[in-house]
Amino acid sequence: TDADSAGVARCEYGSLLPGFALLTRARLLLMSGQLEECLQLTEHWLRHTPQGFMSTFIRLIRSGALVMTQQHAESMRQIEIVRKTFRAEGLNQQLHNWLPDLASFLNVPEITQSPATGPMAALSDREKDVLQLMAQGHSNQDIADKLYISLHTVKTHARKVNVKLGTRSRTQAIHKAKELMII
Repeated sequence: TDADSAGVARCEYGSLLPGFALLTRARLLLMSGQLEECLQLTEHWLRHTPQGFMSTFIRLIRSGALVMTQQHAESMRQIEIVRKTFRAEGLNQQLHNWLPDLASFLNVPEITQSPATGPMAALSDREKDVLQLMAQGHSNQDIADKLYISLHTVKTHARKVNVKLGTRSRTQAIHKAKELMII
């Protein structure tokens, strides 16, 4: 099979390109205030492709356009579908982690998940800093030096990251954080 420079088979992501293109276009329409065009584009996609991971994000953008056109009930219906999808997949349910500026744009309460209801709890800013440096390949001592904290504190943050992400190793934590778009 044909592969890109990262060794990923092109067929693994090629099928996602139409969805990414539509998602980008819909988001630009939303952000530029072209709400009717955004609603038409997202409605067409969802009518023809109601399932799938890409449709979840298209629903989020559609919800933003619905809020801005004063269609709050339908917007909340779309958000509820997203909530159910995220819960079913065990994904991070905080909208601002998935689409940073869209959550405030939607003007709806954040979808949250408490530590008691799942393995995912919100990482602190410092835990995210440690995780980001781990992902960049830094050793614990390098991280301690860069963040001006002790080696013990770095290890504590790394342990908490593993607990909150439900992982057992640095490699698993990095992989899961990338998958959840935390880093």
